Amino acid sequence: MLRCGLSGDNDIHDDGDEAPLGDWYISPAPKPSPTFPLSPQSASVPLSTPSGGTPSLISTVDELKNAARVLANGHGPLAVDTERASAYRYGDRAFLLQLKRAGSGLFLVDAEACRSDMGPLAPVVNRLTWIIHSARTDLPALLDMGLTPHRLCDTELGGCIAGLKKVNLGDMVDGLVGYRLAKEHGHENWSRRPLPDEWLDYAALDVECLLELSTTVAGLLSELDRFAWWAEECEYIRTSTLADAPSVEPSLRVKGLNNLSTPAQRELAFTLSRERDRRARAVDRSPHRVLSNSDLIAIARKNPRTFQEMMDAAHFRSMRNARSWWSIIQGEQDKTTASSSSTPRPHCATDDDRGPSRHQGRHSDTHYAGGRRFPNSDRGQKAEELYSLCSEAINVVSEQTGISHEVIITPQIVRLMAWHFSSEPQAHATDIDMFFTRHGVRRWQRRIVSPVCANALGDHNR
Repeated sequence: MLRCGLSGDNDIHDDGDEAPLGDWYISPAPKPSPTFPLSPQSASVPLSTPSGGTPSLISTVDELKNAARVLANGHGPLAVDTERASAYRYGDRAFLLQLKRAGSGLFLVDAEACRSDMGPLAPVVNRLTWIIHSARTDLPALLDMGLTPHRLCDTELGGCIAGLKKVNLGDMVDGLVGYRLAKEHGHENWSRRPLPDEWLDYAALDVECLLELSTTVAGLLSELDRFAWWAEECEYIRTSTLADAPSVEPSLRVKGLNNLSTPAQRELAFTLSRERDRRARAVDRSPHRVLSNSDLIAIARKNPRTFQEMMDAAHFRSMRNARSWWSIIQGEQDKTTASSSSTPRPHCATDDDRGPSRHQGRHSDTHYAGGRRFPNSDRGQKAEELYSLCSEAINVVSEQTGISHEVIITPQIVRLMAWHFSSEPQAHATDIDMFFTRHGVRRWQRRIVSPVCANALGDHNR
């Protein structure tokens, strides 16, 4: 049975022989029925502005120092959110920072104006537990400003682990707290100044109900005996985000790269992506507004030999813009012609990597790294069979718990496991559990998937 601390300084422990989960600053609300939040409140109240009004935008060091003093005198966790503008500007930095703490009130900070002056704020907020909805999207921008949570509570993740069907902020606040938020400005250009009043109202509402939502989620998860799962997963997100730097700039990722069939096409896509990133960085503009991803892939697929072929493949803002891209393509062609045996350059990252090609032959077993296709070999066939059995079993658990397969465990890790144990037919459940541990699978996840995959391996070997 899980014990939930009722004050900010209490710990939460499993009553078994597990190690303490650490400080946790959430007091669960009275336990609701597990069926309560699965449908929206029947009479939710529309909310267009925060209960205390929308505060003025903080844009100076003196205003930020005052906000830090007030926040320091508050109590409990800190609700945090950011508004970014990656669809308009280069990178994914925050342009607005929203903060709310009990006993302190709500603050809106012009992150662009105060970006180099966060010194007064960091010592206060960095020692607190943060309540964030979808922490993975906000944390990188916050870390870039020197702001890091002492502990983390992700309400979206809590909704996923509780098995809620809709986990966006609006639906969760509507269904669990009873307020219907005005949510019509999520895709605006937040780098714009001055920010319209209705945009500031929208941004303030993103943290207005987070504290109440977190206590309700905590109570629901306690009722479902899943609170410890949430705590462990939130801590994993916090520590992994702090530790991990992206291996590839997000702007260099090209969705659809594996739809290009030749090395020359891929090499051209890489060159265009690098040039697009350089130009976007220089003018502080979203790379996709410099050259859209669809146009980049279309040009690479065409691998044009003439200016007209390039023009037929994509759309350009002007003839001058088109000629500038043609010069890049010609430069790449000249390099290819000059040295066909040169060392291959690093390939561009892709979000839909499918692993080894089916044309690699039946003995390319040593290069599998978790793509969507196993090598076309006897071992690859065994791995595919094992993966299918494990996936089917995990899907059953997903249906029983309401937790999506991807939250229970990512398919990529299951594929790696299937590949590894396709050559070890005598493996036991402890071996599978150790494999998952080495690959960063959390304790709560292993308790679900290790027995399931061990049974699948046994069925596969019989």
